[in-house]
Amino acid sequence: MKFNRLIEKRWEIGLIEGGYETVFNNKKFKVHWVKNPKRDRWYADPFILSMNDEEIIILAEEYRFDNPKGRIAKLTVDRHSWRIVKDVIVLELDTHLSFPNILRHEGKIYVYPENCRSGKMSIYEYDPAQEKLIFKKVICDDGLWDSSITNLLGKWQLFGGKNNAYCIDVYNWSDTEKKFVFFRTYQSQKPNHQLAGQIFAYGDSVYCPTQDATETYGGAIEIMKVVKKDNDLDFIPTKRLVSPSLRYGMGMHTLNEYNGMLVIDVKGFNNIFTGILYYFYKRIKKLYKSLIK
Repeated sequence: MKFNRLIEKRWEIGLIEGGYETVFNNKKFKVHWVKNPKRDRWYADPFILSMNDEEIIILAEEYRFDNPKGRIAKLTVDRHSWRIVKDVIVLELDTHLSFPNILRHEGKIYVYPENCRSGKMSIYEYDPAQEKLIFKKVICDDGLWDSSITNLLGKWQLFGGKNNAYCIDVYNWSDTEKKFVFFRTYQSQKPNHQLAGQIFAYGDSVYCPTQDATETYGGAIEIMKVVKKDNDLDFIPTKRLVSPSLRYGMGMHTLNEYNGMLVIDVKGFNNIFTGILYYFYKRIKKLYKSLIK
């Protein structure tokens, strides 16, 4: 039991001012690491719900060590101390929840969290008065891993993964069935095709952040440029991002933006001493590889 605690992992959330421009222009940036006062749990898969000069509201997966089942939490982060000052569970089901992606449409806020173990995908409307996600309807008859709804490619589509095999399954909206229906699967030659955030536009192009799990789950983020070819799509790697944290240097799993603010999550060890040892292990491993080349 004590050994398990030494190698227990946790995720931490960071906020970066400047938006996607900091990523594509290789600008220097400062990460405001969100201070989590509760050490018995971590938060991951962050999406920004709203923000002002005083606070940032984030939706994220909450994972407690004594109850390993994800719930969707609403986190209020003070912009002066960068500390979570309030946390509220906005959705809990019998099955695991994560990746609470946000869709803003016709003046309303909808959330469609990952709930693949239910065997379907549902969408919820956010009720700010109750601080709850209210079920609206099933939008896909498949249980999908981390997903993103977009109309940036000319029609409403849903990008996700049916079996967590590091591929992207694309669904098109059907006006007849009032659901997303399967179109085709895009398979990568390496395990990097599971989504890592919202599909977004930057400049004149559309991009899809994906997980690079070559070394470990959530190890890094690879941003793919999505190119339309007739009735097909092509995914072109353009940027690879790794964790900017020394202590939490095991991985970077999510990248999202709202009104010029980026939100990320990074992975490391729950025990700080294990984290330090891992940091030096990575440095030695990198040095060794450079010497034997």
